[in-house]
Amino acid sequence: MRFKALEGFRSVLTAIGNWSPALQIRTILLSIQALLGAPNPDDPLANDVAQRWKEDQNAAIQTAREWTAQYAKA
Repeated sequence: MRFKALEGFRSVLTAIGNWSPALQIRTILLSIQALLGAPNPDDPLANDVAQRWKEDQNAAIQTAREWTAQYAKA
């Protein structure tokens, strides 16, 4: 999964266009925010999650909320 995540991050940088080390972190974060705000299940990082999103978007959002509460909050 670690390599898949790195591949996904590389896709984010590519989506910005002509990536270079001089890019500001603000630009990268804004691009990530835009991708998270409009998920594309046709180009997923995790196929099972994308399939769940396509089958029942409301249930997928509820699962995301539960996982956020369980794993991302202190």
